[in-house]
This record gives sequence, C-alpha cells and structure tokens, in this order.
Amino acid sequence: MPYIVFTLAFIYMLFTPILKAEEVLKVGISGINAVGREEVYALAHAFELRNPKVKVTFVVNEGETYKKTLQKQLEQEEGGLDVAFWMAGERFDKYIRLNLVTPVTDIWRSNKLAEQFTPHLNRAVALDEQFYAVPFSYYQWGFFYNKQLFERLGLALPRDWQEFIKILSILKHEGLMPISIGTKYSWSVSPWFELFNLRLNGYNFNQSFIKGNVSANSPEIRHVFEYWQKLIQSGYFIDHKESLIASLPLLYREQAGIILGGSYFASFFPKSLSNRIGFIPFPVMNLDVDKSEVAPVDIAFIAQRSKKKQLAKRFLVFLSSKEAQERFNNKTHFLSANKLADISNSDTLQSVKRSLNGVSRLTLFFDREAEDTFAKENMAIWRDFITDPDIEETISKMEKVRVNYLSRR
Repeated sequence: MPYIVFTLAFIYMLFTPILKAEEVLKVGISGINAVGREEVYALAHAFELRNPKVKVTFVVNEGETYKKTLQKQLEQEEGGLDVAFWMAGERFDKYIRLNLVTPVTDIWRSNKLAEQFTPHLNRAVALDEQFYAVPFSYYQWGFFYNKQLFERLGLALPRDWQEFIKILSILKHEGLMPISIGTKYSWSVSPWFELFNLRLNGYNFNQSFIKGNVSANSPEIRHVFEYWQKLIQSGYFIDHKESLIASLPLLYREQAGIILGGSYFASFFPKSLSNRIGFIPFPVMNLDVDKSEVAPVDIAFIAQRSKKKQLAKRFLVFLSSKEAQERFNNKTHFLSANKLADISNSDTLQSVKRSLNGVSRLTLFFDREAEDTFAKENMAIWRDFITDPDIEETISKMEKVRVNYLSRR
C-alpha cells in the first residue's frame, strides 16, 4: 500500500505542471441528443489537438433550463462561461444591450468572415455596426411526411394551399391523423401562426407584427386565424399535449400524415427509417407576396466576463470554419452557416437547401425575434387556439398583450 501511494504521488507531481499549464475553456450548450453530444465532443477534441495546452469543457443543460439559466451564467464574475452557444435574434440582442457579450469585430475583419457567410447570416450576429458572434448552424421549419404513406395513397406533394387541403382531406378519409401537433411547449405552435402570416401577408407585415406595430384587430391578422380555424374545425389537427419530438413515431407508423417541425428533427429519426421521411416547405398561399421562410440561426459568442477572451476568440474562429461546421452540422441535420461548407447527402438537408434557394427573406423564429414577454404571452394564446379556436377571443387577448408590450417599451 505505501508503494502504491508513493507511486501515485510521484505520478501526480510528474504531471501537475502539465495540468497547471492547461487552459480550460468553459462552453455552455443546450441539451442535445446522443448524436449531437458525440459530435460536439469531437469538435472540442479537434480544437484541443490544434491547441495542445487547452481543454474544452461543456456545461450542458436541458433546452428549457438552458434558456432560463443562461443569463445568470453570463453574469457570474468567477467560474462562469467563456463561450456560449445560443440563438440569433432579440434574445441575443438583449444580452448585448446588458453588456454580457464581447464584441468580436476584430476577428471578423482579420479573418474576413463576412465573405464566408451570406448577408442574412452576417446581419443575424451584428448590432450597431459591430459583430458579436459567429453563425454556426441554421435550419428551416417545414412539413415532414411519410413517403411510403403518400405513395400508397397516391398523394403528390402539394404545390399550393388548395392541393395541401386536398391531401389533408384524403388523410382524414383514410382514418389517419392529418396533422399531428405537440403542444407541451408553446413555441412548437408558433410556427403555424408565423408561416400563415408570412404566406398570406408577407415578410414586412410579419416583422411589423413582431415589433408590436400591427394591431391584432387588423384584417390581415384576422385572415390568418380564419385559415387556421378552418383547419382545426375540419378535424385536421390532432393535439397530443406532448412535445413535437415525441410525436414523430406517429409518422413512422403511418398513423399521422404530416408534422410541422424544424428540419433538424431528422437527427432524431431511427437510421433504418430516415429514408422513409420526406421534408417539404409550407405551401404557397398568396402569389402576391414574396416567398420567405422561417429559418432560425444558431450562433456562438463570448461572455463579456470571461477571463480568457483571446482563447475564446481562437475557438470562435475555429467554429466559423468550413471544416468545423461540416463536422458537426452534416451529422446532426443542420445546414452549415459557412457557405463554403459541403452539405451531406441527407434527403432532408438537400430538400432544405433546394427550398431556401431563391427565397427573398428569412425570419429567425417568432420567439427569437420578439421581445420575451410579448412572445411568451402570444404563443400561449396560440396554443389555446388549437383546442378552442375562437377568433374574437384570441384577437382580443393578443391586442391586450400588444398594448401592454407597447406600454413597457
């Protein structure tokens, strides 16, 4: 026993200088599935190989917990995060205004990063002519469907709203759930409102609504709910009171026709079934508006209170690279933000890429662009609309939310 203790003590003394020489970079990330977890660790290892005296450690929290606790982690004076993965939009701009984010315009200029991303993605991480993050991934909201089911029923992919309604009618006639929707989290319902609004009223109107500049009493908003109400009252919506991810097996089993979800949902498909599930954009509804899509952007930024800003900047430059983004995004069914990155042969990713070609404008998702309370209260109202599609009551509640928001602004 004394020999073992002596040996361990000797080993400890031998390697202690190395351990002390090691810089630890603390990175916050939202809860991810097994594939994502494996790939993010592989990313960290690749960075460590380039920086032998650096260790990347991750602070991982479940998605909703991460959203609620990130600000506190950024406010920590000691032991807080150095880098955080997050979302572009108002939720990020708020942290900038609170002085919780380090500007990184210097690395954008020295590495010519603006040339590696599209103008849309450049704008997503900039505020007041300064860059504050690097875009890492993005994805699209659209419909997942079972290819075998559509083939068996002779259903062609819809080119417009009328053809979409015809598909729902056939699915219902066959005794299937035309649209499966999980309402455990209200954010999963909000793309229905936003895509209706984009398709019927256009990008500029939708952005004005997000800022509280459009009355819920407007005929355009009423039009959104008239279309939505008709779907619900026709029996095309099936609410499972669970998460959207948990309802995916209904597609595999040919019990549900379609699910509106983020294209990254494909990373949750069993490998044996992934080729059976297709992805299509939300149908055209009004030919007089330019096509725009809901495409959230995920980013990485440096905490203002980090004591390791230079190391953190090296990490962000690494994350912005073609190689790093290909390594992670192609395995997890996200599109790489770096426009030089190759896209995998995934059916979903290829469908998304085709869908986004020629799109005039992209939105970042309602609760990422709207002020936090305004977003939460509206999304709760829309979730209630699924089970009680009363247009007058819904509009009245939304207008009260808007007036309260404007009084706080």
